[in-house]
Amino acid sequence: MYATRKTVKKNRKIEVKQLQALLHLLGQPIAVDGVLGNNSKKAIKHFQQQHQLSADGVVGKGTWMVLYKAFEQFMNGLCDKATSLDTRGCQAFGTEKSPFVDVDSNSSDIATVSWLQALLHILDDNTQVSGRFDTATENKIKAVQQQQALTVNAKVDESTWDALFIEGAKVSTKIANLFLTDDYIAQKAKEEGIEPAAIKAVVKVESGGAGFYSNGDPKILFEGHIFWQQLKEVGINPVGLQAANEDIIYQKWTKSHYTGQAIGEYDRLARAKAINEEAALKSASWGMFQIMGFNAGVSGFDQVTDFVSSMSESEERQLDAFFAFLHHENIFKYLKNKDWAGFARRYNGSQFKKNQYDSKLQVAFDAASGVGTRGVDGSLEDMVVNEYSRQLAAAFADFEGEK
Repeated sequence: MYATRKTVKKNRKIEVKQLQALLHLLGQPIAVDGVLGNNSKKAIKHFQQQHQLSADGVVGKGTWMVLYKAFEQFMNGLCDKATSLDTRGCQAFGTEKSPFVDVDSNSSDIATVSWLQALLHILDDNTQVSGRFDTATENKIKAVQQQQALTVNAKVDESTWDALFIEGAKVSTKIANLFLTDDYIAQKAKEEGIEPAAIKAVVKVESGGAGFYSNGDPKILFEGHIFWQQLKEVGINPVGLQAANEDIIYQKWTKSHYTGQAIGEYDRLARAKAINEEAALKSASWGMFQIMGFNAGVSGFDQVTDFVSSMSESEERQLDAFFAFLHHENIFKYLKNKDWAGFARRYNGSQFKKNQYDSKLQVAFDAASGVGTRGVDGSLEDMVVNEYSRQLAAAFADFEGEK
């Protein structure tokens, strides 16, 4: 299951198929084919009406969040083994007959097989929903049965349905709880005595509003020049390890080794962990606010492994760490007072060498193509501060008028 809040468009086939599969599982038997046609749009509007959303057929952040929560609740209800499978099926769909009958390669029950395949698609992101219990479906069911120590016979009986429900509940709960909600921002703002719009502004400018990749892993950026320093701190000479590791061990910062993809950055991290795990974890920036691992202590954690676990849990925990960092570094007051230049200089300016935001800022600045204005000494730091504070002010203005 993908962790996404992107607005669904016709050309985003992967997201369209996930959307269709979720709606199908929740009782709207539409095709799961990646084509955002009239039937899919009707199903979207119906779901939005059911959940008191604006029924405009547009699936953006708000609809995704409600959809994830609805699916989580639905799957957890199916896991209630205190109730018979037949009763669970009838209650879930409001029918007199449960759809959860035994199915296998001899089944002609297109509706049940389609529902089964939609669930498998959510679990593996690639099962084709055809309504035919084909060889691919048979192999997937055997794999589930083997993994769950069930009889491997490719027959979806009660024990196999239950195993699938449990896996569906696990993945739905994980995805539903990853994302930062407006309610939590409001709660955190009240705790900190700060305007919610100020938090939203930093979230937007720092991360574009996302702390996780679509696969559910926290966003990271591995810094080989920090790994160089961290290896030295644990008594390892990085020079002798550079051969075949030039993209993860280097003395000076460069953006040339960034991959821009989850798989690429996690591959770099994994190779670094094989050399020294603690040094590797401290050498990556994590989550919405790209806090460096070596800042785990000032972000409220005793060990970098605890920090990473928290960053992997949810964007709410990432926000908590961000505020701990702000308080420890005496930066919070600038955000509270909406002193954008003061906040920018201290969060991403005069301390950006210390906090290792230089790499991220350099990339951002390159992309800005000179929008910022150089300071009196013509420094990159002043250019970054001016552009960053301008973006924060603009983002705050966008959110300030929200009801």
